[in-house]
Amino acid sequence: MDGGVTVAYFDRFDICAAYRTLENDWHVGGWLRERPSNQRRRESIGVQLLRMGYKAPALTFKQLNENALYVYLHALIQFGMAPRVTPDDETHADIVRYLRAEFDPEWIAENFPGVARVVYLKRMPYEVPGTVNGRPGYTWREGYVVINPTTGGEEYPPVSRGEAYARARELGATQVFIKD
Repeated sequence: MDGGVTVAYFDRFDICAAYRTLENDWHVGGWLRERPSNQRRRESIGVQLLRMGYKAPALTFKQLNENALYVYLHALIQFGMAPRVTPDDETHADIVRYLRAEFDPEWIAENFPGVARVVYLKRMPYEVPGTVNGRPGYTWREGYVVINPTTGGEEYPPVSRGEAYARARELGATQVFIKD
């Protein structure tokens, strides 16, 4: 993996522990459907590990060592499950905390988009009531529309840049980008 940290090294126990924890955390009906070999064999990772002689107890994400954590995260990305990790999901809050503490925000945004909580602001002029040459009228100001990361919809009316950043923080943004 990348993201400003070292790559996982080969250790059978760490790999087995990571995959067993992965299945415990993300199983549906007792097995991890996203893993190709589980689909081929129609067996859970637990059954395959028992056949290999691995009998260690199941661990939690917090209990995995650093190398096993890298294996776990790489498997989430490899099996296409990374977008399902979100800060709103209390079950996987430890994963979110670990990612934010250990990895580069750009890497998180690329591999775990739900964790990065990227919010975009769209630049848009808007009219503000005021006075023009001493008479009531309207002036144009530069405003920003917040694009909600959950719905993808634009939040109207346009607001000032400071108000847009405040709204992005309310939405849990870890990164804010401005679109023209």
